[in-house]
Amino acid sequence: MKEKNISQNQEETTKYYDLKTDAVNDLIKALNEEPKEETPSVHKKYIANNDKPDPYKIDKLAMIPTWIKAFFIKFWVAGAICYFFLWGIGNIDVLDKLFIAAIATGIIMDLLVNPAMLYFESEKKEYHPYILVPVPAKKIWSLLINIPISFIQIGIIFWIYTTINSIIINIKHLPSNSVPLTVEPLLFGLFYLIIDMICVVIKNLIIKIYKKIINKNK
Repeated sequence: MKEKNISQNQEETTKYYDLKTDAVNDLIKALNEEPKEETPSVHKKYIANNDKPDPYKIDKLAMIPTWIKAFFIKFWVAGAICYFFLWGIGNIDVLDKLFIAAIATGIIMDLLVNPAMLYFESEKKEYHPYILVPVPAKKIWSLLINIPISFIQIGIIFWIYTTINSIIINIKHLPSNSVPLTVEPLLFGLFYLIIDMICVVIKNLIIKIYKKIINKNK
């Protein structure tokens, strides 16, 4: 009987570590995938070589550069989060609002925004350079990365607002409890976009350095 229990425990432990190993392998694989260089569309090639009506013409949205679409999506979603979770919640403590907004940001970006961009990209993986953790939504473990990162991002945004208000108060000699620059969706979305892309650039740089080290050791 004891041997049977020991065997079951060993099997469960093996499955647990296999699951963790698979998650790590999925993350490394996603981060190591290099997006292919964007090539001119069939529409552009046709126009360049022919003055006749283009039978391959695609919609105007597809002609917008990927970086503009990625930036707009993140900016708009962050603004919506500010509207619903910072403006929409009643009069509660500021730190409680920031806590709720950070969790909401991590979940929405992980389960909705990132998978949507991955879904609409082609085999060139053109959205990968603009996503912090480029894995599908079914990989729930990515929440363990995106939610803590969101807490850091929301905290930095709060610090930026506090710093700007302190500077304005000192320059204009306003009462210490005044708030000259209030939180609103547009500026909040812009701050989030800048901070998020700084995080993505740092991640891409780390991956690039890691690949160089690996290639040297081969």
